[in-house]
Amino acid sequence: MTRDLALVMTVVLATLGGCARVQPWQRELHARREMRHSDPTERRLDGHVADYREGSVGGTVGTAGCGCN
Repeated sequence: MTRDLALVMTVVLATLGGCARVQPWQRELHARREMRHSDPTERRLDGHVADYREGSVGGTVGTAGCGCN
């Protein structure tokens, strides 16, 4: 039991170490072109997910937005 607890605590502490607040003046770094998706397939799939999540089609998908083809 204590071994499992130690493992869980180690994992929790390791993941919390990666969390950080981004200050407004640091956001420019994360908005740079290098931080964007460069894979065209991934960009297309992200757009597809956004279209169906919002219930609208942004002109890239040839359906009515309801999920039916």
